[in-house]
Parts: sequence; C-alpha cells; structure tokens
Amino acid sequence: MSRRITSEPPRLSDWDDIRFFLALSRSGSLKEAAQTLGVNHSTVYRRIAQYESELGVKLFDRSSQGHALTPAGAQMREFAERTEREIQELLTDIHGQDVSLSGSIHVTSTDVIASTILLPALEEFRECYPGIDLRLSINSTHYDLARREADVALRPTLSPPPHLSGVCLRKDDWAVFGVKGEALPQTVADLGNFDAVAGDEELSKIPAMAWFMDHLSPARTVMHTSSVATSIEVMLTQRCIGILPAFVGDASSGLERAPVKTDHSIQVWLLTHPEIRKAARIRAFFDFMTQRFEAAS
Repeated sequence: MSRRITSEPPRLSDWDDIRFFLALSRSGSLKEAAQTLGVNHSTVYRRIAQYESELGVKLFDRSSQGHALTPAGAQMREFAERTEREIQELLTDIHGQDVSLSGSIHVTSTDVIASTILLPALEEFRECYPGIDLRLSINSTHYDLARREADVALRPTLSPPPHLSGVCLRKDDWAVFGVKGEALPQTVADLGNFDAVAGDEELSKIPAMAWFMDHLSPARTVMHTSSVATSIEVMLTQRCIGILPAFVGDASSGLERAPVKTDHSIQVWLLTHPEIRKAARIRAFFDFMTQRFEAAS
C-alpha cells in the first residue's frame, strides 16, 4: 500500500535525496540528471531507489522512454520544489544583506568569452579586491542564477531573461573568418565555394550561425561543433572558414576577417539575481566590470 507524501519538513539528511529526486523528475532521464548533478547515471539510479525504499512509496514509473512521475512522485515534486524555493529565497535574502568586500563570487561563462574578455578582467579585479574569492565555471550550458547555481553570469544574448538584473558590457558583429594569408570569400555568394565549419543542432539556433549555414555547401562542411572555441581550432587545422563573434576572431592571430557582411550582432551581458546584486561584493564586481568595458569601448 502506497503512503501519502506529507508536508512535514524533511530531515537534514534528506536534502541531498531531494536534489537527486528533483534532477530526475525535471529531466525524466538518468543520463541528463547525472550530467546536471555531476555524477554517473548509476549513482542517480541507486540514490533514487534507496530514497523510494526509505519513503516506502514508488516515485517513478520506469520504461524505455525514461522515468515518469507516479501520482505520489508528482505530489513529492510539488513539495520538493516549494521547499527548494523557500531555501533559495532565504539564501538570496541573507546573501543580499552582505555588506563586506569579502567572501566568494561564483562566475560562470562560456569558454570563448572567458578566454577572450573575462579572464584578463578577473585578474585585474582580484588585484583590486584581494579579499574576494573568485570561482569560475566554464560551461556551454547555462547555470540557473535563480537557483543559486552561480552568482554572476557573463553570457552572449540579445534578450537577457527578464527576471535577472544585468548590464550589457559589449556589442559587436558576427563576422566570417578564414586562415590568415589564404583565399577568403568576398561575398555571401562565395560562401558555398569554401570548406567550412558549422554549428551543431544547439549552436545552429543562433541566428548568425543559421544564416551562415544556409549559405554553405553541405558537401564542403568539414565538421559540425557545439563550441565556438572548437570552431577556431577546426578553422586553423582544416584551413577552412567559419563564423565568429568579431571580437573573438580578431583576437586569434591565425585568422583574419573576410569582407562578407552578415547583418548579425552579438551582445555580452553581465547578469545576476536582483537580490544578490545588493551584496557589496556583487555591486563591486558589477561596477568594476562596467567601468572596465566602458573604458575599453
């Protein structure tokens, strides 16, 4: 006989179990939940099975299609997400009350933005604020700032999420690049006559990449990749063309810009949760980054 999930507060030892439960309930996939949690899928399977055993209730129906919530699992998810929100709100409020220029800041960004514009700025920031401990996570997927997976994000976007507080640090164009010293396309019509590196399913969602791929010859596409940084490596090793944010391509000594007009732009935004921005160290970080990029523009 199944047991009804009550709204009694979980034991402290339950918090980690709830984290595993929420990851699997949101993805429905052991593999995706494991990637979110940074563990292997067998660990997720074992932890969920153990949690169900402790609760005395089945939370998931398992099939070849994945893991679907049972009625008890759906009830547990409502309770778990409510608890998660309350904890996040409390931590956000406490974090926002911090008035000291010390503590830590977890910054997240993509590999190419980190290497071209973020790392030099972080080095200068650390010299100015030695009491603040910086933690940098490089990931192609976005950390959820609302869930406190990171404090600050530096992201390329033309439409930052409305629930976040932020400032646009940089605006630039997307441009077609090729290997320095070699033949380059001169017009849009030339693109299909060159070997090229293109984006994968995820990267092709970017309008500039989709535009670029529309003008390529499939037979001359040497690779599809999910990373702008990898695109640069492919361009240099395969001696082919690609499309990059202009500030990224210009920073590569082995590449040069082709005279092909793309009409696509990119913005780099510095983002955080509105309450987190009240903390002194976050305010200092925003002020420093804003002033640095204003001076560079």
